[in-house]
Amino acid sequence: MPVLLRGQIYWADLNPAIGHEQAGRRPVLVLTESVSNADSDIAIVVPVTGARQRVGFPYAVRLRSVAKLRRSWALPRQIRAVSGERFDDLIGRVSNREMRAVARAVLRHILPPDSATVVADYRELI
Repeated sequence: MPVLLRGQIYWADLNPAIGHEQAGRRPVLVLTESVSNADSDIAIVVPVTGARQRVGFPYAVRLRSVAKLRRSWALPRQIRAVSGERFDDLIGRVSNREMRAVARAVLRHILPPDSATVVADYRELI
């Protein structure tokens, strides 16, 4: 398994998938802290897609800082833990600004509906 750093994008094999889960060999953005990744063979990621997202589609975050990814969006609604065996080549690293935007989107997705105030409580994490 490569040394995974938070904010890096790797190719990963997400098969098998069920239903509307993102599947196949695709880019994924590493969310977990680098120290955690070094101590485990599991990382928490969000898939990245090149499919244009509908206007107003909740939580998709446009990624522009990785030159190798032409047009791409991180999909925080599809957050998942994956084995290090699924990772392949490094694609690049998102900007700190984009990483914070993805982290906020993940928090908004998993926290209660009144999360606007709750997300502020997690500022040190993002």
